[in-house]
Amino acid sequence: MPEQQKKILYQIEKEMKAGICGISTALKYPPCSFCNVEEIAKACKIVKRFKGIYSTHMRNENGKEDLL
Repeated sequence: MPEQQKKILYQIEKEMKAGICGISTALKYPPCSFCNVEEIAKACKIVKRFKGIYSTHMRNENGKEDLL
């Protein structure tokens, strides 16, 4: 796992422990547009452990491209 991804996942866990309700992404816009499904799933697994929520702004809403 790349070092940057480890830092992001650590920060999500730290903030979930501190009481945030979840995370969100805007997959249409950088830097989130470069995320792959596995990276998002790892983050969501942390959020799920704390019974948090995940909200997304999709990459594409017109059906002409794969969403994830």
